[in-house]
Amino acid sequence: MSGEKVSHLEIIVDLLDQSNRTAAFAKRWGVSFAAVFIALGTQEVGFKVAYLAVFPLVFLWLLDAQTTRREYLLNTLYERVRVLDDAAVDFSINVEALPEARRSTLGFFLSPDPALFYVAMILGIAAVDMLIK
Repeated sequence: MSGEKVSHLEIIVDLLDQSNRTAAFAKRWGVSFAAVFIALGTQEVGFKVAYLAVFPLVFLWLLDAQTTRREYLLNTLYERVRVLDDAAVDFSINVEALPEARRSTLGFFLSPDPALFYVAMILGIAAVDMLIK
């Protein structure tokens, strides 16, 4: 395996690491938003403040779905480059050119892993809000 191909694979792995950090970042922010809005919901303000956490959670869920899609495409690119001959590598990191790129963010939004996390967060907010009142 040539040094250029190894460097190309390392760049793809670095991009995958960045995507993983972004996904973890979105989940941490989601938990933080939920905690802050639940804390605000304990105050008597006349309406259910805790449920306002649902809006940023849905936004972070979309961000997480986009990141998961990007990770999927980068993994696909890595596997394709890994098995190519050194002469056939074009050193492109354009994942949108892959045939798998037709898979939409919505499909990742509704996939079981992130959906389970974010739906559990939303149900947890509702459960805690009901227990507090």
